[in-house]
Amino acid sequence: MKAQGEALGIRAFISPWPCKGALAVAIDQPDLSMKQAQPTHRPAFGTPEVLMALAITGILIVAALQSVSMVYRTRTAMIDRLTGPGLARELMAEIMSMPYDDPDGAGLLGLDLSELLGNRSTYDDVDDYNGYSANNAENKAGAALTGYTGWRQQAAVAWGTLADPTATSGAETGLKRITVTITSPSGDQTQLVAYRSRYGALEQNQPLANRVISQLDAELRTGASTRSQRAAAAITNPALDPN
Repeated sequence: MKAQGEALGIRAFISPWPCKGALAVAIDQPDLSMKQAQPTHRPAFGTPEVLMALAITGILIVAALQSVSMVYRTRTAMIDRLTGPGLARELMAEIMSMPYDDPDGAGLLGLDLSELLGNRSTYDDVDDYNGYSANNAENKAGAALTGYTGWRQQAAVAWGTLADPTATSGAETGLKRITVTITSPSGDQTQLVAYRSRYGALEQNQPLANRVISQLDAELRTGASTRSQRAAAAITNPALDPN
């Protein structure tokens, strides 16, 4: 019992008074003053801390904006890298689908007098495209392509040589070297080079006057974009036009 009494803060002892069988009990009251939670005083943010927090927040905002800007520039660059080749292939396919020789019999490279004031719809042979240039991409009828403002189209045609196709000649060789260049508004260029022979499939004599399909075009637009992606290809072995 003594051990339990001490645990509870109770002390028992025999009274020294001459009282038979007297037992005095004293109860210790715990000192609660030491166990009470002491109030905590936290200092408020001072001017240095506030300025530091603002500086860190500003740095994070700038970094986030730079990331967004980088993503946008990357996306624009990727779209331009797809747009340039698409426009180049479209113009090249159009040129390659034309006859090698001028139906009017002229042996010079470039436009005839009757074609100077027209658009590409008046061109009737490959070398009519020599010197062609449009500051804003346009179709064969001369109408501007929506969303392609600032995209420049250029074409050059020269006589090539069989011994060295990269070289050009000043006289007829039976081979024409066609160069198409597309320049984006930012100055990036896409260039395609192709060759057209006097002895190609379209130059062979046909027993009957037939219409053939010599070019395929594709145009794709997604979402709310105002600019469609364009591509085309010249058909190596022309098929008869069912229409």
